[in-house]
Amino acid sequence: MTHSTSRQLLTLQRRYRALAAQLADVGYIAAGSITHRRTRCGNPNCRCRADPPQMHGPYWQWTAKVDGKTLTRRLSQTEAELYQGWIDNDRQLRAITAHMREVASEATELILKQAKSPPTKVNRKLRTCWEMVIGPVSAARGVDRGPVPVVGSSVRSWTT
Repeated sequence: MTHSTSRQLLTLQRRYRALAAQLADVGYIAAGSITHRRTRCGNPNCRCRADPPQMHGPYWQWTAKVDGKTLTRRLSQTEAELYQGWIDNDRQLRAITAHMREVASEATELILKQAKSPPTKVNRKLRTCWEMVIGPVSAARGVDRGPVPVVGSSVRSWTT
C-alpha cells in the first residue's frame, strides 16, 4: 500500500466517522408526507359552494406507505408540525447514509485495488490498515469477508 493510498484511506475514514457522528444528532424519524388541504362539503347551500368559494379547512394530513398500504391520518396543526420535523429528520438520515455509502464505496475500491497488487515492503508494513477493515487475509483463501468500513469504539483505527 502506498503512502498516498494510506492517506486516502485515512481521509475516507475520517469522513466516514464524521458522518456516523452526525447520525447521533438525528432525532425521531417518520416516513411519509404532510399535506395542507381545504375541502368542499356536500351541502349545496354552504359557503364552500358559493362564488367565490370559501373552502372548509385548513386540514392537515399525514400520508405514508405502511406494509404496502397507504395510511392517511388527519392531524392538528401542532401534530403536522411535529410530523414535518420527523419527516425532515428521515430525509436527513437518508442523505447521511447515502453519503456514508459513497465514502465506503471509495474506501472499498482502494482496498480491493490494493488487495490485487503484489505485496511490497510498504504494503506488508501497512497490511494491518486494511485488515482491520476487512478482517484477516489468508494467502491460500484470499479475503475472508468483504471490505466494509465499520465505526465503533471496539474497532481499531485505520492508521498505522
